[in-house]
Amino acid sequence: MNDKWDTSSKVLSRRIVTTEDGSTSIEIPEMNEMYHSRKGAIKESQFVYIDHGYNLCTSSPINVLEIGMGTGLNVLLTLIESKRQQRTTYFHTLEPYPLNTNEWAQLNFEKHLSIAKETLQLIHETKSDEELEINEYFKFQLSKTKLELCQLNNNQYDVVYFDAFAPNKQANPWQLDNIQKVYDCLRPGGILTTYCAQGQFKRNLLQVGFSVTNPEGPMGKREITVAYKK
Repeated sequence: MNDKWDTSSKVLSRRIVTTEDGSTSIEIPEMNEMYHSRKGAIKESQFVYIDHGYNLCTSSPINVLEIGMGTGLNVLLTLIESKRQQRTTYFHTLEPYPLNTNEWAQLNFEKHLSIAKETLQLIHETKSDEELEINEYFKFQLSKTKLELCQLNNNQYDVVYFDAFAPNKQANPWQLDNIQKVYDCLRPGGILTTYCAQGQFKRNLLQVGFSVTNPEGPMGKREITVAYKK
């Protein structure tokens, strides 16, 4: 099954929208897809990726892999949390379809978070695979590539934020071989967290060896998925 998101043949339009908590996100009308929940971009990302990912991990330093940087919101929230905890964090994110300047400039995260607009610019305009030291606690790297094309080392990461588009919109990241790749790159006891609770995805997680839990989701969502490498 091919991804519906395929800029090699057609460039899909992206539109800035404001979610119910006042923070901005992006909508792709042709895919009928949002980067975040319409009920609140910041609230959703904080719940799924910080509360049920970063903060569940006790490793320090901590190595985080993100599948799908999108707006950069998960990066910013992790940056803030790492400084609050004074925990050295190495953050590696994959994004094959990065936002352009006009798009990220319309995002309003600096109005809701203790973060400067220049930080958002820095993470979006960095060169692919360039390692940046944002502050004394946070090291950042953006790889502008797909999960299936990225070379990942075994037992390298403590937490994976799996934030690709939904499986019915972007199938490739959720396929079994990529789930195996993510499992292998996690350290024993490592955590994968995602908003997605699709049945086939959970079966794939179990097949490669994850232990799967489904905490109640945020803002009325029935559940999310948090999986642990045995």
